[in-house]
Amino acid sequence: MSTPIPEQLVTAQKASMESAFGLANKALGSIEKLAELNWKAFQSALAENEEFVTRAVSAKNPQELWTLQAGVAQPAADKALSYVRQATEIVSTAQAEFSAALSTQAQQYQREAQAFIENVGKNMPPGTEAVAAAWKSALSSASEPKTAKKSSQAEAAGK
Repeated sequence: MSTPIPEQLVTAQKASMESAFGLANKALGSIEKLAELNWKAFQSALAENEEFVTRAVSAKNPQELWTLQAGVAQPAADKALSYVRQATEIVSTAQAEFSAALSTQAQQYQREAQAFIENVGKNMPPGTEAVAAAWKSALSSASEPKTAKKSSQAEAAGK
């Protein structure tokens, strides 16, 4: 009664590690993009502030200084808005990638768990069918989509 369970566990562990490293690489890529965005924003702000201070120091009267200051406000707000949009895009892209990867991984784990239980069930001694059926039932209810669970709980609460 030899079963390939140890090989399945090793394969599952390898897949899990590959998934973890894949997610870590995606996270680092997103961090790199955010760091690059921050670096460019810092460089731009430094250059613009240097130019503003140079022009402000050379202003001949308060009216010229007020005009200079008013001319800087709108471009600064536009650049801030652009920065927020870019940062949000980087973060939302990373979130979507993580969500998709985790969903795929969860589906894979579910398939592997079902295959594992079926394999164990095939190799169980006679008379233990009830245990195998309980395992399959538990796995089936645990892998039921969350939306179905929430809607059935909401229906039960509404009654």
